[in-house]
Amino acid sequence: KGLSTLIEAVRDIVKVNTDLVLNVVGDGDMREEYENYVQSIGLEDNIKFWGKLDGDRLVEKYQKNHIFVSASTNESFSMVILEAMASSLPIIAFDVGSTSQMIENGKNGFLLSCSGAQQLKTKILELINSRELANEFGVKSRQKVEQNFTWDIKFDEYSGVIKQYIK
Repeated sequence: KGLSTLIEAVRDIVKVNTDLVLNVVGDGDMREEYENYVQSIGLEDNIKFWGKLDGDRLVEKYQKNHIFVSASTNESFSMVILEAMASSLPIIAFDVGSTSQMIENGKNGFLLSCSGAQQLKTKILELINSRELANEFGVKSRQKVEQNFTWDIKFDEYSGVIKQYIK
């Protein structure tokens, strides 16, 4: 989901920041194609593919990273964005589906129009270059999850809707 756009952005970023590492979590039909492409452009040290992770391994991967980027241009409700927010990560994502319910542009991350790699590159570099801003976004991401997206909060919301129809 948008990985080619993110790879393009990373390819440009490593020209100025060779230490950048993109950790790609998840599997899909095109994983091998992406891995081969990354190797062909010489970015295998900067882009790591981890496959499908869950449980403690997934939590650990979130906690070891500094920024979460979703380059997907087709989402309904992204659980991975909520997981990243719960891990106190600043978020960069395209404004698709219900992403705007999770990300407040300029408050807990950057919500981008679907214009491609240049916009991703610019915002990734902004967070890399401002650890203070990245930390602030991460704290606000966690707070937003705690205030709006816990199981108890969602249960109360859905049970209220159900009760309206039972009466």
